[in-house]
Amino acid sequence: YEISACLVGSEMCIRDRSNGYASLTKVTGGYGSCIDHVYVANSSVTTATNGQIKGSSGYTQQVDDKSEGNSLSWSITRNYKPVKVPASGANVGATYFATLKRGNSTWKFQTTNRAY
Repeated sequence: YEISACLVGSEMCIRDRSNGYASLTKVTGGYGSCIDHVYVANSSVTTATNGQIKGSSGYTQQVDDKSEGNSLSWSITRNYKPVKVPASGANVGATYFATLKRGNSTWKFQTTNRAY
């Protein structure tokens, strides 16, 4: 069974600057009506950046989790400080987690979308 068949898609807005820094500003996504009576019982989105913030030394993580319950779509705005990219160890992205159900069967599903 194709458990990802219901996922419509996700999109990230990355503010990419010509000076080598990028910032995660928005994450959107959703899923449509599923076949075979499969539905999303619970879901969440984790957004994160990891890297050197402009004007600082060392690496900093900016991470947030947002519960989406059984919503059909999501739109999350973030105002993370820009991190240096591309750079070793730098990450900018989001991960969607969902619990899918059909009858008495349950599956855990996750997908990650990274720009860097």
